[in-house]
Amino acid sequence: ADWWRACYLIFLAFTVIEEAVYLPLKRSIKRLLPSSSTDRDPLVRKKMKQFKSRTQIQWGIGETFVSQLGWETAIFELSGLERAQTPSMQLNALVRCCKAIFAEFKNCVLPSMKSKEVKNTFLGADNLVPIFVYVLCQSKWISDRMSRMYCIMRTLLVFIASPNLSP
Repeated sequence: ADWWRACYLIFLAFTVIEEAVYLPLKRSIKRLLPSSSTDRDPLVRKKMKQFKSRTQIQWGIGETFVSQLGWETAIFELSGLERAQTPSMQLNALVRCCKAIFAEFKNCVLPSMKSKEVKNTFLGADNLVPIFVYVLCQSKWISDRMSRMYCIMRTLLVFIASPNLSP
């Protein structure tokens, strides 16, 4: 009981500090990040809109892994990224999205797999990635934030791969 209480207090302190430090500096931090207005942004948005009409099968989701509900809960949870104000809230939205995928798999897809006597009844990375990409393209999160997220990821990868960081 004490361990859980300590974890909760640490989480609470982290959240309060993050909101107290990050939110006032959010605009300044965004200005320091690479610009998201590149020549590829309109092309990315156009392709994402085209991809929205693809079926689950066209996304490479195996026939036995197709959800009759269309992964709606995961799509809703991922759309929460738009409302998230802090990085930890954004991470929480991503975690909720993945949990929703696994919950829908367990409650909707798995029972139909068992009725069809399918042997491969676990959701591994080979099946999770196409589902997540499908959810991403179906979500309403396709906006300037996506290209900004791409820039952030590219910057982090360059930073991580920097020879100055090697021991």
